[in-house]
Amino acid sequence: MKKSKLTPVPDPGVIEIRGARQNNLRGIDLDLPLGKLNVISGPSGSGKSSLAFDTIYAEGQRRYVETFSPYTRQFLDRMDKPKVDAIRGIPPAIAIEQSNPVKSTRSTVGTMTEINDYLKLLFPRLAQAFCPECQREIRPETAKSIVDELYAKHAGETLLVTFGVPVPAGTKPADFFDFLKAQGYLRVWLEGDIARIDEPVKVKRLPAVVPVIQDRIAATADNRSRLTEAVETALRFGKGKIAFILQPSALILPFSAGWHCAHCDIDITPPSPGLFSFNHPHGACPTCRGFGRTIGVDIIRALPDLPLSIAMGVVKPFQTENGAQCQRDLMRCARAKDIDTMCPFEELPQVEQDWVMFGENRGAPGEELWQDGLWYGVKGFFDWLETKIYKMHVRVLLSRYRSYTLCPDCRGGRYQKATMNFRAGGKTLPELMAMPVRELKGTLNAQRSADSTTEMLVNEVTSRLGYLDEVGLGYLSLDRPTRTLSGGEVERVNLTTCLGASLVNTLFVLDEPSIGLHPRDTGRLIRVMQQLRDKGNTLLVVEHDEAVIRAADNLVEIGPGRGAAGGELVFNGPLAALLGDSRAVGTALRAVRGERSEAAGEVVATRTQPSSLRSPADGTECRPYPASLTADYLAGRKSIPVPKKRRKPRGFISVKGAKEHNLHGIDVDFPLGVLACVTGVSGSGKSTLVHDVLYGNLLAAKNLSTEEAPGALKKLVGAHKVEQVVMVDQSPLSRTPRSTPAVYLGVFDDIRELFASTPDAVTHGLTASAFSFNSGVGRCERCGGMGFEKIEMQFLSDVFIRCPECEGKRYQAQVLEIRFAEKSIHDVLQLTVSEAIRFFSDLGEKKMVKPLVVLEEVGLGYLALGQPLNILSGGESQRLKLVERLTNQRKENCLLIFDEPTTGLHFDDVALL
Repeated sequence: MKKSKLTPVPDPGVIEIRGARQNNLRGIDLDLPLGKLNVISGPSGSGKSSLAFDTIYAEGQRRYVETFSPYTRQFLDRMDKPKVDAIRGIPPAIAIEQSNPVKSTRSTVGTMTEINDYLKLLFPRLAQAFCPECQREIRPETAKSIVDELYAKHAGETLLVTFGVPVPAGTKPADFFDFLKAQGYLRVWLEGDIARIDEPVKVKRLPAVVPVIQDRIAATADNRSRLTEAVETALRFGKGKIAFILQPSALILPFSAGWHCAHCDIDITPPSPGLFSFNHPHGACPTCRGFGRTIGVDIIRALPDLPLSIAMGVVKPFQTENGAQCQRDLMRCARAKDIDTMCPFEELPQVEQDWVMFGENRGAPGEELWQDGLWYGVKGFFDWLETKIYKMHVRVLLSRYRSYTLCPDCRGGRYQKATMNFRAGGKTLPELMAMPVRELKGTLNAQRSADSTTEMLVNEVTSRLGYLDEVGLGYLSLDRPTRTLSGGEVERVNLTTCLGASLVNTLFVLDEPSIGLHPRDTGRLIRVMQQLRDKGNTLLVVEHDEAVIRAADNLVEIGPGRGAAGGELVFNGPLAALLGDSRAVGTALRAVRGERSEAAGEVVATRTQPSSLRSPADGTECRPYPASLTADYLAGRKSIPVPKKRRKPRGFISVKGAKEHNLHGIDVDFPLGVLACVTGVSGSGKSTLVHDVLYGNLLAAKNLSTEEAPGALKKLVGAHKVEQVVMVDQSPLSRTPRSTPAVYLGVFDDIRELFASTPDAVTHGLTASAFSFNSGVGRCERCGGMGFEKIEMQFLSDVFIRCPECEGKRYQAQVLEIRFAEKSIHDVLQLTVSEAIRFFSDLGEKKMVKPLVVLEEVGLGYLALGQPLNILSGGESQRLKLVERLTNQRKENCLLIFDEPTTGLHFDDVALL
């Protein structure tokens, strides 16, 4: 029977989206080709993430949830379904977002990429064991391996084959010898010579272990089987330990059949996967439990101003009334040691600096710490304070100098000492994990093995390391804590994890993977995404980087504007058609008319206004799409203006001798009063210089506490020139839906006052607190004003479900009935920033309009006043912080430090910023 033309026939080569209306999307229809690199572009707030994540990926997740058990689905069935008429042909979906939710230091790049799981299996097979005392190699010997070594090194020599027999305490020599004779042994090795026990032996006291001679034999070819039999017997009676005594030199050659150093008589822990995992109690350092850090007194914090001398008070806690005696002790002992007390502390020799900090006796000095005649050191002073922590003022004092520092036992390596006995390529596992990825790959490639299992494990590790290097993360090390990675680095690490898993026929939805990459490294990222595509996967990438856009197989532009002015499908097709290539425009025109391409049967391009296309046959000139902002910038019709006049610095903050991480003692002058930019390739040390060195030391100079110790440097000059320093980074503004832009900018207080002043509110006795969803009597009792309920899932991420009682409106019914200018409090919170500006301007509320105008100027006019901050991207969070600084400027002389403020911005948004 012939099918009707109106019957929808699914196209096996595309993902069909029909009537997408999520957030600001205006019911768009879209076909995405499978097995291609699809890039979605458009201005910020136009609806890109709504299409990619809230619609396409959300539908893929919803279908995945259908495979769960009924118990799990009873929670997840309440998840909001995307507002779309139909989605057909969607494969299993994985979202790789730029957020970094990890806060624990237990998660590292190695655990995140699963490389650690392979290393803990590989190391027992690959690594060699060494004695912690004599550093000789340890390996479990067999009778064959022992005999082979003897014939290789001592062929032809006469050997005594001996094994040790322990002597019970209090046993007389005659009784012990009678025991040996009963076993058939007549010779032992005593006092460097052979002693026959069937003859009178003049020995009054036996050693703890007596070497019993199993055989005396020459290592010749004829005696090989006899020697092997003697070795097997000696190993059996010696419980895995054997020793050969060369004749006549009396040189002793010990061997062991277990994980035991026969020379030092030391047992080591046998290798096992748990021993090489810091997340396993068998392998974790017992002091820090595998975290690599412990909380304790940081001596460096006690010396915050290193240019000061000892006499000028470089040791800060000694300058108080209670520490005056310690300062006098330091001065007296320093003079006795002939140490210059007027020289700046940082210029003193390292030996003298260590003497000041650690003293002459490294232990605690005791109760009368200044009466021992020796300098106890700053550390000794704090050790003494630790014995007085039952006093409140002592606990307060110690808290000022506590911070997370490297574990004193493992020095940040995370593993216990038994793990250090094993090395591969001459390096321990912590040393390998501290190496940059690109160096580690070469080191492991050299550790090849004939064993097929070992070779397979090496290949798995090196392939994942290769992927990390390809996406521009070759500078990372496997022990780098995940929480210290930027959002872009986390996304690229997740991308390489997917490559290593060799997934096929999967939809990957990526959120700006090029964030944080220098242009030099973008090409590597594109190659990795193309590798993922070539394995049979489909990629849907939300991206603004020009190189990624030009590398796309299919380009989708959402626009033409932001917020309410966006949500339309501006273009869908190859980039050439967007830029006006005549043949591509003809293909796009056929696609708009409903025709299919001959090659693959795919819709090549779709346009919301097909009448604007002209066929090349008409003879008219082909031009880029007029509604496309992306085309304007790619074609050069628009560009980001370069200032014609530059400001001049009004001073400098100078960093001298910065040596943190990979910085090689550099000197940098940061100009004040201008827009200064720090750039460089990925991993060159930009964040280390700005975050750790400049920002950390400025905070220390202002006596502001930080969790991490500031970056190492010789001197910071000019910190007094700024009154305040503010880091405007991409860290989330909130972890829950409770905070919103209106709350963050302080506008919500004025909004509540407006509603409380209405006649209906006064009649019902509702004050401003009743219109708060964070407290008061007006918020929904079930969700506590969040609008969502948090469902904690075992083995899955926590899920926020829309509250079924208030339906996400946060308030009780009686509060929602109060109207101001015909809008409820929920209606006002649903207004976008641009709509709110017009709404409050018409009402003459200029006070509330001012911060909202600044928010619109930085390109965030599409945000709703009540939009939860926990769903904002890193770039949106950063710009919101910028607006808060601009609208609540408390100090004029302020240093603002931005971490990639163009994150998540279209070309046109960068121009606005």
